[in-house]
Amino acid sequence: MLAWKVAPAIAAGNTVVIKPADLTPLTAYAFAEMLTEIGLPAGVVNIVNGDGETGAAIAGHADIDKVAFTGSTEVGRLIRRQIAGSGKKLSLELGGKSPFIVMEDADLDAAVEGVVDAIWFNQGEVCCAGSRILVQEGVAPAFFGKLKGRMTTMRSVIRSTKPWMSGRSSRRSSSRASEICWPRRGRRGDASYRTGGHAPDGLFLRSRLFHRDGACTYRLSGGDLWTGCDHGHVSNARRGRDAGQ
Repeated sequence: MLAWKVAPAIAAGNTVVIKPADLTPLTAYAFAEMLTEIGLPAGVVNIVNGDGETGAAIAGHADIDKVAFTGSTEVGRLIRRQIAGSGKKLSLELGGKSPFIVMEDADLDAAVEGVVDAIWFNQGEVCCAGSRILVQEGVAPAFFGKLKGRMTTMRSVIRSTKPWMSGRSSRRSSSRASEICWPRRGRRGDASYRTGGHAPDGLFLRSRLFHRDGACTYRLSGGDLWTGCDHGHVSNARRGRDAGQ
């Protein structure tokens, strides 16, 4: 994500200021190390850490000509309002709920692996992760049976020798994830709830799946689980009669 924003900017003769997410700054450091190794001159790419106030200060600075933001819809709206009328160019890649659709003529084994790649690859930290699963009701029981079986074999984390490549959560992000992954029964309504794999000791979280026949009623602080955006390894599913529904 850094590369596809930074590279065109540099190629066009610009300098860049990166403000990484405050919970995940280490990938930006690793990126900066690579830029140093290839001999990029000092000052061409700059990294400033901080929270939302830091990002707002950068976006609103008079010397910034273009803002590119990837993140939540809420923050994207704030940035758009902040720089409106300033003449700054703006590109936004905001949160969504990408669907994964399984019809009756689908290869169910392949569909299950597709779901695993769509939502649980990279701990679900993918902007276009397939976090909504829609299944035609004729194959729903068989599909969910296969999917739940597959979840029991999943590893909860991709281990790495580099700290920025692990699936370990910070304490702050773990607290947020806990709201999703260990909700009280009353808060998730009548949605079925499934966990996958085994989590080692520490701040590791298992994959989660919510599903029910109708609309998902479980709610987060940011809205409904079916329509809200939560970047992570939680998926939700429902069934439908046909493609029209």
